[in-house]
Amino acid sequence: MKRFIFNLVLAVFSGYLFLAPSCKGKEEGGNDPVPDTPVTPTAKIDTLAPTVAMKHDGAYYTQADIDRAKANLTIEPWAGGWKKLINNSHAQTSYTAHPTVKIIRGGNRPEEPDPDNYSRAMNDAHAAFQLGIRWKISGDDSYAQAAVNILNAWANTCIRVSGDPNVALALGIYGYEFAVAGEQLRGYSGWAAADFQKYQQWMLTVFAPGNISFLGHLGCHPEHAWSNWDLCNMASLMSIGILTDQRTLYNHVINYLQKGAGNGNINRTIFYVFPAPDDYMAEMQESGRDQGHCTLSLALLTTICKLAENQGDDI
Repeated sequence: MKRFIFNLVLAVFSGYLFLAPSCKGKEEGGNDPVPDTPVTPTAKIDTLAPTVAMKHDGAYYTQADIDRAKANLTIEPWAGGWKKLINNSHAQTSYTAHPTVKIIRGGNRPEEPDPDNYSRAMNDAHAAFQLGIRWKISGDDSYAQAAVNILNAWANTCIRVSGDPNVALALGIYGYEFAVAGEQLRGYSGWAAADFQKYQQWMLTVFAPGNISFLGHLGCHPEHAWSNWDLCNMASLMSIGILTDQRTLYNHVINYLQKGAGNGNINRTIFYVFPAPDDYMAEMQESGRDQGHCTLSLALLTTICKLAENQGDDI
C-alpha cells in the first residue's frame, strides 16, 4: 500500500493543466449524476481537540521512510531512483529561486490581466522538496540551506495568488507543495526561527484562507467543481495545518472528507462500489472525464491518506 501511495502521489507534482470551473456554463462543472444512496463508510474518524499538537515527522515522508530509502540506495530500483533524483536540475544547490509578488494561474482574463506565471511556484516548490530529500538522505546541510533559501525568497516576496477560477488550483496544488517542502525542513538548525515563523505566516496568509474559501463553494452548487479541485485544496489546508500547528485546519479537512457537501467528500469522490464479487472495484467522480484528472484525484486521495496516517488517522 505504501508503494502504491508513493507512486500515485508523484502525479501531484507533475503540473497538470485543468479546466476552470465557473458557476456559468454546464460543460465545465463536475455535476455528473451520483447515486441517491452514497457509499456508506465503515467507520468514523473523530477529530482531536484544537489544543492537541500536530505530529512533526516530515508531513509526507517520515523518518522511517527516509531510513528505508537510505538502506536501499545500492539496490534496484531504489538506486536508479536515487540517481534520477541527484541528477535532476531541481535538486542542485545551484538552483536559483524565482519568486513573484503574485502567483497567477488563469491570467490574461478580466479577473487578472497579467499573464500566467505559476510555473515559477511549481518549479521552486519542486526544487525545495527535492533538495530537502537530498539533505535528509545524505546528511549534507548544503542541500537544506539551498532549499531554505528558496522558501525564504518566496515568503519575503509573494503576497497573493491571483487569476480566474483556476486560482483555486494554484491555491491547492502549490499550497500543498510549499507546505510539505517547509515541514520537511523543520529540523534543519540553519533555518532561523524568525524566518521559519515568517514562512509559516506566509502559508497561513497567502494560501490557507483561499483553501477554506474554495471549500465553502464560493456561492456555487457544492458539487459544481470536479473532485480534484476540492482534493487539492484539502491537501493544502491539511499540510498547512501540520506545518503551522493549527489543528483546526487539519480537522476541517478530516470533517470535510467525511461530511463535506462537495466532491471532495470521500463518498462523492468514490461514488460507487461494485457489488460482490467485484467489490474490490469502484468508480470515481472523474472516471468518465479523462485518465489524467481521474488519476490526479486518486493521487490526491492517497496524499491525504498519507498525511493523515502520519498524524495517526487511518483514512
